[in-house]
Parts: sequence; C-alpha cells; structure tokens
Amino acid sequence: MVKRFAITLILICLLIALSSCGNSNSTGENATTVNENIIESRGFSVNSDSTEMNTLAKGTVFIKGTEGIPEQVQIIAWIEIDSNDWGGVNFYIPDN
Repeated sequence: MVKRFAITLILICLLIALSSCGNSNSTGENATTVNENIIESRGFSVNSDSTEMNTLAKGTVFIKGTEGIPEQVQIIAWIEIDSNDWGGVNFYIPDN
C-alpha cells in the first residue's frame, strides 16, 4: 500500500514538472506591457459621511489613449457597501 502510494506520488510530481517545462518563455514575446498608453490618472475617494451608512468607494481612474486622445477608462476601486444601503455604488462617466 505504501509502495503504491509512493509510486503514484512520484508519477504525479514528474507529470507536474514535465508539464510546466513548456510554459517558460525566455524570448519575452508574450510579455504583458504595463501602463501602456496612460494619458492621465487620478485618485478618488467618496464616502457617505452625510448619512448614517458606511458606504465608500476609493481608487484610481486611468485614462488610456494614443496621441493624447482618450480611448479607454480603467477604474481600479475598493468598494465597501453598508448592509442597509440598497442603492450601492454607481460610476458615471460622461461622454464629454
């Protein structure tokens, strides 16, 4: 029983090791470019201090585009919604 378990464990380890060998990419062809075409970034923090609820949203807005022309908005946010807040959090981005 122990011998069979040991052989199975060794085979599983070998399969994992062999399957990960083909995933290395030393040429960098599929490397992800970070912060590409970011025109502007702004932090924000909004909370519900005017009410008795504890809802908040804070984060950063990244505006991306080429040649200074906005093409895409990416919002990275931390959102906490009070259990009594039935409205939640909405993000409105105007066209202009």
